[in-house]
Amino acid sequence: MLTMPVIKCANCGRTLTGQLHGKPLDYLEPGDVKVRAGAWAIDPHARTVRVGGQRAKDGWTSKETDPPKCIVVNPDDLLSYAIFAIPGHSGGCCGLDGCDGPNQACAHCGRTLGTARTDCWTEKEVRFWPDAAILR
Repeated sequence: MLTMPVIKCANCGRTLTGQLHGKPLDYLEPGDVKVRAGAWAIDPHARTVRVGGQRAKDGWTSKETDPPKCIVVNPDDLLSYAIFAIPGHSGGCCGLDGCDGPNQACAHCGRTLGTARTDCWTEKEVRFWPDAAILR
């Protein structure tokens, strides 16, 4: 029988997600929802966002918000009692935009876990940093 993995805090071992189904995705789909509920992926690339002026001529620059090899899941897979939003890093109009870097922490030990993006203009995803979370 195949055991479905969950994501746990690397610091205290607290379970952070419900069971994830099947094998990891081979690639991340572009669009509003990168990873469907129940699925997961490991992104080999760093996540960057554009910051700066309102227009290209104002000098857009890129800022890395998440390192390579994050475990990426759908926000619907989070156990709401296991994670809290980090104050000051939770900007967005109707959700979390993730532009200020990691905004999720373990509710049990306080360890910074990664970045959730749930705002109306962002992709719907949670990226657990490779040193902060483990897949078991």
